[in-house]
Amino acid sequence: MARILKTLRTKDQILRDNISYMQTKLATQKWFSRTKLTTYLRRKNAEAIRRFRVKTLTECYKQWHLRV
Repeated sequence: MARILKTLRTKDQILRDNISYMQTKLATQKWFSRTKLTTYLRRKNAEAIRRFRVKTLTECYKQWHLRV
């Protein structure tokens, strides 16, 4: 009887450890996907800002060129 209870406790502990591992793995995967999305959005935002600045500078240069 004691041997069976010890086996069941061991099995229960293994299952708890597996669940803990799976939860940690899922949390890590979600974190990586959020980080990946955040990096993508930052890069996209930086590219949009760069295009706006280039467009603005081009317009300023054209207007300055027409005045001179």
